[in-house]
Amino acid sequence: MARLTLCLLLMAPVLCAEELSFRLYQIGGRSWTIKIVPNAGGDGNLDVNYMKYEVQEVHEDHALVSYIRLDTSKKIPKGVTATVTKLRFDATLPPFKQPDGAQNLGVQTIKAAGMSFECDVFSSGTPPSKYFCSRRYPGLVVKTEASFGVDELCDFDAFKDDEPAPAPRKGQKPPKDPPKEPAKTPDEFSLFKARHSWVLSERGANGQAVLRKYEVLKWDEAGADVKWTELDEAKKPLKGGKSESLRVEFKEGQAARYALPEGAAKSRVEKRRFGPNVMECTVYTFRQEGKEGQIWISNLYPGLIVRQTIDGGKQGVTELLEFK
Repeated sequence: MARLTLCLLLMAPVLCAEELSFRLYQIGGRSWTIKIVPNAGGDGNLDVNYMKYEVQEVHEDHALVSYIRLDTSKKIPKGVTATVTKLRFDATLPPFKQPDGAQNLGVQTIKAAGMSFECDVFSSGTPPSKYFCSRRYPGLVVKTEASFGVDELCDFDAFKDDEPAPAPRKGQKPPKDPPKEPAKTPDEFSLFKARHSWVLSERGANGQAVLRKYEVLKWDEAGADVKWTELDEAKKPLKGGKSESLRVEFKEGQAARYALPEGAAKSRVEKRRFGPNVMECTVYTFRQEGKEGQIWISNLYPGLIVRQTIDGGKQGVTELLEFK
């Protein structure tokens, strides 16, 4: 079934420049899973398995995307690791370019992963295979029908940010854009000026995770008192776990610095998945014990860690699990 899964990154519809969107790859943390169902015409292995894709990083002109094979139970088989590939935002390159020799069979709407996808349908290869390529998410192959089996999208992360502006009704002119108001500068200490709480999962190189809950206890004009507590798997205070209180001083331009490692430097701005929503973050790079790290800090709530990785996640990953 390797031939099928490889096609997922090599096949996509051709759209004119003004229509082409890279939205599939422009939200960090977005993932989708393909169900791979072989048949007797394949390599003899009839086990159903899955391929999971996830956007790891988003940059101005490219994204880093991982993919990993899952077993019948959607678990990672022992010894299997993810592969990370660099995908350039270039309409002349795969997966945004139609392969030479592919025949366009028209447009068809199909249902997959609990959603409806309008797809361009292509035929390619000998014997011919049919590819259903999403028009909304260029680069996403929703379904593949081949002599050796069927691949179909079974899980997909969709966000409100993906939605287009509503089209005007028939006979109506598109509404004019409302006059823009001056952008309001958010309070850089808004995270600490309300009774916010959040939970971080901190997984080390050994794979073990520690949960910590942070709570804003009180605040005044000069600063805020924050407490963190270790939690168990049920997100209850861990028996015998650590707890610590700290003071956050409201010094101009320093909100994000409370969460940043020493020497961290701004890298880029990236939209990042958080549950069913998307958070805009500033990404910083740093070095820790000779390893390169990255940390994603919320732009709306400076000081709030959304994600952190050390050595691409090999030496540790921190994820925001909950925010109130």
